[in-house]
Amino acid sequence: MKMIKRLTKANCGDYGIKFVSEEDGYRKFEYKGIPLLQEYSAKYGTVDIFIDVYELDGNFIVADFLDTEESKLCNYVRDHKGEFDIDTFSNYLEKIYLKIKELNETAHTTEEQEEYTKQMIRKEIKETESFIEKVKEKLKWWECSEYDLKEIRKDYNYWDSIVDDGKFILQTFDQYSIKRKKELISSAYRGRVLRKISEYDIKRVNKYIS
Repeated sequence: MKMIKRLTKANCGDYGIKFVSEEDGYRKFEYKGIPLLQEYSAKYGTVDIFIDVYELDGNFIVADFLDTEESKLCNYVRDHKGEFDIDTFSNYLEKIYLKIKELNETAHTTEEQEEYTKQMIRKEIKETESFIEKVKEKLKWWECSEYDLKEIRKDYNYWDSIVDDGKFILQTFDQYSIKRKKELISSAYRGRVLRKISEYDIKRVNKYIS
């Protein structure tokens, strides 16, 4: 057991941690590719060390890591007063590193997940195209206020871009990295992959559709 108040450029190397930079009261470190951000408050005598899981490299997505027991170890040095056990912290970092390595080595997607995601994208494209077609056929543009007509024209380009994005994803899906596929799959299982036409846009258009 070795107690320290905070990581410094001078002491971090003793624990296998690399100093990266210091700015605006923050110190950045790295442990085997894991980004660490330390915030120290001289006023309150507290130290926080954040492991930025959103910056972790690999084939997995953040949700994969957050589902592990090791993710809880990231909170060891949070709003900490006095000293903390650097040996325990180093041990936790190594466990996190090994879990990240495991996630990278075992990351995969299934045909079922991929097909479900593609079906979701096709469905969302069709819904967006149907809305665009309705606007084309039924919008009473001559009744629109000057402002609304201008905004609808801009929105129309945005709606078109949703369709274009969806078609591009479908065309290139099989070429994506495992991580990118997992991100899209995760979105699909949460209920939406592509951007969505806003309720505000729909209400504005519906004012001028019989």
